[in-house]
Amino acid sequence: MINIRFGVIKDNLKLLNTILGEVSNYGIWSVFYGEEELSDLKSLKGKIDAKYEKSLSADQGSYTLEFTFKEGQIFKKVIVFYLTNNFKTLSRKEFETITDFILFVDDSLAFELEDKLID
Repeated sequence: MINIRFGVIKDNLKLLNTILGEVSNYGIWSVFYGEEELSDLKSLKGKIDAKYEKSLSADQGSYTLEFTFKEGQIFKKVIVFYLTNNFKTLSRKEFETITDFILFVDDSLAFELEDKLID
C-alpha cells in the first residue's frame, strides 16, 4: 500500500482544518464523486480534525500527516477546488501555503514510489 506522509507546522494545520471543514460541506462532492471518494473525504477530514484537536492541547510545533494514496488524491482535489473558489480573498502567503500542500503530496508520493521501486 502506498502512503503519503508530510509534516505541517501548527499554523498550517489550523489552515488545513479550516479548509477541510469548509470544503467537506460543499454539495459538489456528492454530485461528481461516488461513495468511495466521499468516504475518503470523510476519512481525510477525520485525520485532520484529530491532529488539529491534538495540537490545541500540545506544545508541539509540527505534525506529521499520513494519508493513503486515494486520500492524497482527494486531498489535492479539495485543495484545488478551494483555491479555485477562494483565490481572490486569500493573502499571498495563504495562497502560497495552500499550493505548497499539493507539492507536499506529490513529493511524498514520489519518495514513496522510488522506495517501492528500489525494494
